[in-house]
Amino acid sequence: MRENKSNPELKFRSTERDYKYISRITGRYAGLSLVFLTAGIVLWIVMDIIFDACIDSWKADPELNDSSYMWNILIYVIPYTLYALAAGFLVTFFFCPQCTN
Repeated sequence: MRENKSNPELKFRSTERDYKYISRITGRYAGLSLVFLTAGIVLWIVMDIIFDACIDSWKADPELNDSSYMWNILIYVIPYTLYALAAGFLVTFFFCPQCTN
């Protein structure tokens, strides 16, 4: 058993396997960061267009005035949540290889 632990071929294969695993995981984090950033930008643009299109009818009807406040909050809360997730995955992408030692 002791000979297997000091075998350079096994150490090389183990190091190569660890490197491939870290590369695969960090690639996923980078991809998820890009996905959440893109989703936040697209969602903010779409919600802003909907808000601009509907604000006139909401102001005309006093019962719908509260829905304009709700939309105004949601325009910022949901995309900023997606931006925060993107930032978290981006930080993990940069620090993941350093934490495996």
